[in-house]
Amino acid sequence: MKKICSLLMIVVVIVILSGCERKNVTEKEYYGEWMASDTTYYMPISAMSDDEYKSKYFGEIAWFSEHEASFVGESIENPIYREEVINNEDFFESYRLELTDLGIEESNVKIIGIENWTNPGSTLIMKDKDTLITLWDGVFFELKRK
Repeated sequence: MKKICSLLMIVVVIVILSGCERKNVTEKEYYGEWMASDTTYYMPISAMSDDEYKSKYFGEIAWFSEHEASFVGESIENPIYREEVINNEDFFESYRLELTDLGIEESNVKIIGIENWTNPGSTLIMKDKDTLITLWDGVFFELKRK
């Protein structure tokens, strides 16, 4: 009987401790709070100057979650995120620049689009786990995880 109780106690402790490491399976790597930081690239024709970027976007907070996406006073409830991984050639075909122009050394990149939301932050390029890149008015700029 003592052996059964001891074994049962060990099983209970293992179950409790293993639950401590669990993450929410719906948690996406781009969910969370992000801050607009440096510009990465200006398209040859862009509608925004560096001064305009700094005064309007630099330091602003973006938020992405299952229930809301928001940036610079604009938000959408229950956003639908569409993810795709594209290679450098497809990226070039879509944006007319190489991934390396944005400081991305990998040959593939994850692109996240938010359906029915055409605002700054509605297209996200996953540079790394702590950096997203978004495009608005011909300017690519970074969002750093807070």
